[in-house]
This record gives sequence, structure tokens and C-alpha cells, in this order.
Amino acid sequence: VATIDGGTAESDNCVARLDLRHGVENSAQMSGAWHFPAGYLSAGEQPAPVLDPEGNAVEASVVLDEGEYVVVAVDMPKLRGNRRVVAMIHPRKAVDADGAPLLDARFSTNWRLRLLSSVVKALRERFADDVAMLVLPAGFFGYEGKVPVEARGDLVDTTIGRVLFYGIVPDQVPFHLVNRDLNKKALGELIDRCYRVAGAKQSVLFADALMQMGFTMANRAGISICIDDMKIPTKKGEILDRAFAEVRETEAQYNDGLITMGEKYNKVVDIWSKVTDEVSKELIREISTDLVKTPGGGTMQHASFNSIYMMVDSGARGSTTQIRQLAGMRGLMAKPDG
Repeated sequence: VATIDGGTAESDNCVARLDLRHGVENSAQMSGAWHFPAGYLSAGEQPAPVLDPEGNAVEASVVLDEGEYVVVAVDMPKLRGNRRVVAMIHPRKAVDADGAPLLDARFSTNWRLRLLSSVVKALRERFADDVAMLVLPAGFFGYEGKVPVEARGDLVDTTIGRVLFYGIVPDQVPFHLVNRDLNKKALGELIDRCYRVAGAKQSVLFADALMQMGFTMANRAGISICIDDMKIPTKKGEILDRAFAEVRETEAQYNDGLITMGEKYNKVVDIWSKVTDEVSKELIREISTDLVKTPGGGTMQHASFNSIYMMVDSGARGSTTQIRQLAGMRGLMAKPDG
């Protein structure tokens, strides 16, 4: 079920409040809000009606009825002259001849992706860019339960995780402080801003909610570390071969009397220090991105979900020096006596 603030039609500062709820028992309409129900349909069951802010049923058009699902669309009041269409997807429950469920569609990834792809294509062909919101049953693509969302002004590119995170941030904090990679330093800046604009009480409540969300999401993510996360840089051999050649040249210069023992020592130390830094940078560069396949069959670089990289980049634990020693190279060693 999705509800959207009914006051957006005349608003110059378009504000939309969404309340996503799981289960028909919680589908009562919010006062003064549009009501868009979307749920799993049994055989012969029809989609629930859309309600306007006054509680009146709104005429909706069936865009698709493919047997596996029904798609219903509603024309919202125009906003500053622009058409707005809200579409709702109602999947049908798959049953056998005796009426027993064949498959819980919520757990069939291929089925969900195929359904959503065909629906989006059909909506684009019919409404172009006028589709303002697509409503699916809660839990259809992951998070179940209540997910408050507020968006002001223009549309921005963001992620589901940032939207969920913004739900616990005090209203006084602008969204752009959340719509970025939130590492340890960025979280510190966010809490500092929260304290300055929202006060001590809201900051404490936010910090508690942040801790609880961190534990919850870390548990859901199930992130762990394995040997495959420690990738040896592909250019490590090339870098080492070049370093050995430079060291041999330095030793030859010393043997020919061109440099002193002290100069030789300093040059060799400098060579291996530079090699260590170069291998370290190459390692971080490789684990910070992943090569993923695109729907068109090509490939593209994407931000990495390497567990070790996320741990270090977020500031949670470890450093680039420790990662370098794991998969790059140990680096220079000091004598036992110093």
C-alpha cells in the first residue's frame, strides 16, 4: 500500500510523503492522502480501488492484464501543468488445479525481473515519461514494512539504501548530506550538522537509530571476508621486475666505483619504497572497482562490493597499509636491533 500527500497538486515545492505498508490488514487510508493499494491477487479477485484524499474511489484504467499480473494506472491532478501517472502492479498468486500455491513470487528473482521489465516497457510505450510512481506489493523487491520517504524540489539520483537511511535523519538535515558515500568522516560531519541544526536531543536519538540500523543492515548483508577478497595486483610482477633491474643497475654502479656504499643503500631503499607505494595504489585501484555485465551484453566499471575494500574505505576497520601487506607486499623491514 502506498499513500501520497494530497496537497501536491497546487504546491510549488512538490512534497511527496510515501508510507509503504505490508499486508491488507494495515491498508487503511491515511487522512488527507491519496491511497494506492498494490497486492497479490487470488483467482478472480479484482484490484482494490484507488482513493483520493477525501476517501472517494478514483477511476483507474487497466493497462495490462497478462494472467500473471494486473497493472492499473491512475491520472493524478496535474502539477504545474505536468501530467502525473501512478501505476500499481498486482501479481496473481500462482496455483495448481487444486488451488494450492505453486510458487511464492516474492522469492522468484527471475519471475520478478521478467515481470517488472515487461511492465516498465508497456508503461513507457503508453505514458512515456509521465509515470511519476510505480507501486508494487511491499517486500516484492526486498525491504518490508514501513519506509518513510520525503522528496523536496527536483528529482535527484540516489539509492534505496540512502532513502532508507534518510528516514532516520532529523527533518532539519538536508538530503544532500546523505546522498553520498557515508564513510566514517562523512558520518561525523552528518552528526555535527545534526547537532547544530536539530539540537542535542534529536542528535542523541539519531545516533541511537544509526547504531540500531547499522546492526540490522550488517546482519542482513551478511558481509564476510574470504581469501578471494585479497586480490594480488595484476601488475605486481611487472613492477617487481622493473625494481630488480634498477637494483642491479645500482649495484653495478657501486661495483664500478661510481657511487659510495651509503649512496647505494639510500638508492635501494628509495627504489623499494616507491615499489611498495606503487603496488599499494595498484591493489586499491583494482579492488575498488568491479567489472559487471550490462543488459545489452557489454561490460562496465562499477563501484566495488569487495568486503575488504568496503571495510577499509568506510573507515570501520583497517588501513590501506594493512591491506597492502595482505595482498600486495610486506614492504621494508627494520633490523631487530633498530
